[in-house]
Amino acid sequence: EFTTDVEIQLEYSNDSTSDWEAELRVEWVDGDGRTIDGYRGSEDLDNETRHEMQTVRVSTLKYGIDRARKLKIEISANPD
Repeated sequence: EFTTDVEIQLEYSNDSTSDWEAELRVEWVDGDGRTIDGYRGSEDLDNETRHEMQTVRVSTLKYGIDRARKLKIEISANPD
């Protein structure tokens, strides 16, 4: 009743013969710049993939989503 799901989707292409790992950091921020909630994790990016979408589902409080004014998103990728 008090929570909701948020989907984070990472769309990528990986034409290389190596797998990669993407580190994701997503934060929703209030009007004063304070972090309300977020997600930090990693996703495997398979090799020789022309087009793929990874989806992460995170549960958070509806109250926090209502107060959010901005998203901070940081993505880095390294060979796996």
